[in-house]
Amino acid sequence: MAGPSSAFAHSGNHEIEVYRDGEWAERREITLEAAAQLIGVTKMTALRMIRRGDVKGRQVCKGAPWVIKAEDVAAFSARKRSPGSVTPNPAQQTFEFQ
Repeated sequence: MAGPSSAFAHSGNHEIEVYRDGEWAERREITLEAAAQLIGVTKMTALRMIRRGDVKGRQVCKGAPWVIKAEDVAAFSARKRSPGSVTPNPAQQTFEFQ
């Protein structure tokens, strides 16, 4: 099993910076799990939302953690709460039920 020193050796050869504690917070990035919790959905639902484009997120390579900007989750939450149109078609009319 390779230890941290061999991972460091590899990162130096490929100009990949070593992870520092707190760097995600400095960049205002959160994990998929944290985004799901903030939105109020499960992790799998949050992943589907990213894949649909509802929330922006990136994954450097398959198997890597998803990285989501905190402000993108806040923007999605604000859109979700706004009492706007149900449809993107401005010509569609709303029925009033009695």
